[in-house]
Amino acid sequence: METSSPSIGKIVTIVLFTLSCIGLLLFLWLSFGGTIPFNPQGYEFRVSFPNADQLADQQITLNAVNPGPVDTGYASPEAYEAVRRHFPQHRWGVPDDPARLIAWLVTDEAAWITGQVINSEGGFRRWA
Repeated sequence: METSSPSIGKIVTIVLFTLSCIGLLLFLWLSFGGTIPFNPQGYEFRVSFPNADQLADQQITLNAVNPGPVDTGYASPEAYEAVRRHFPQHRWGVPDDPARLIAWLVTDEAAWITGQVINSEGGFRRWA
């Protein structure tokens, strides 16, 4: 059985799916030649990386992580409670939640994963 060779490089971007991050998404689009379809009904962005396959030829992976709502102390108590109810585990994400995913994405175990936007949202229910 042939195994994949270790990656030479890893690129992991953080993609925040809020309207305040249009500038970040535009930067990604311009930098990587990606497309950003926007659904204003659900405030969902989708970033694609058409150059990920070209980077893969150089043993470089390119992925993005949407950390979802992470409790870093920025939300008011009212907003915190309103968002908390949308999680199946009834808690916001903590910084370690997306950090563990990112830490894994930069290992050789994740060498096969490239060109993906991965949602690390704990099952966040947008429509509940």
